[in-house]
Amino acid sequence: MLQPFGAEEIRSEDPACPNSASSRIGDAMKRDGSVNSVLTSRLEKSVCQTINRIFQICDQLSQVVVSDLEKLPGDQYRLPDIKNLYASVQKALSAPNAPVYGVGFAANPKVFLEPGLLWWYAAPAGERLQPLNVSMQEGNLTYYDYTVSHWWRGSQGDEKPHLFGPFVDHSGTNAYVVTFSRGVFIGDKQVGLIVGDVLVGTLQALWQRELSALPKPSSLVDEEGVVVATNSARLLGGVLRKVSGSVALPVKGATWRVVVQSASTPRTRGKKAA
Repeated sequence: MLQPFGAEEIRSEDPACPNSASSRIGDAMKRDGSVNSVLTSRLEKSVCQTINRIFQICDQLSQVVVSDLEKLPGDQYRLPDIKNLYASVQKALSAPNAPVYGVGFAANPKVFLEPGLLWWYAAPAGERLQPLNVSMQEGNLTYYDYTVSHWWRGSQGDEKPHLFGPFVDHSGTNAYVVTFSRGVFIGDKQVGLIVGDVLVGTLQALWQRELSALPKPSSLVDEEGVVVATNSARLLGGVLRKVSGSVALPVKGATWRVVVQSASTPRTRGKKAA
């Protein structure tokens, strides 16, 4: 959940997923003549379905937070007032094939009068969720000011879904993640964010079948060329350079792209840090 240095935000503003081989990416690749449009459409649809599922979880948790806070008299909120979030997060993270690694609520200090997180990681079956153990006190060894993070600053003022990363999470796990966020509002007041992390390895596994059907090397990358998922082991965790001869086509609902390279396309290695 920490700030990805220099990472660009990815917005998913169109929830509609393509349902046939006539999607934009499929048609573009068909015109290019390099890749079968049916195969690329399947990848686009799978990516879109995964993103939508994750944001559905964010929406459900947002409703839980709003429901708890709206029961209170006045508008002076405290994190302990959000009583039903833990059970809802546990349900979301324990669902079959749940893609989310960790999720919770980040409070708006201007509303709660101080910063605070209610955020948990997935735990083995039958065990309690693991809380994100960070301190809000400056000077503490585990001090974490999430209000300066890219995902916090990039999610203010609207209820749109936002994606950030991939990047390495140095908040305690060193996991390689994509962060999903959505603003939580009561009336026109933003009380905080629902923030979720998804392991890049999980995304790779979810889209492996569709990627494997594409020519090698093919990768799903973000705006900066950081590889999110790929069918080439040598590109895992890498950053692709823009070169002639590569086909880069957009994925509907996000600014991620599918890049099909020639075998000689150069690349750089190394994951983003946060």
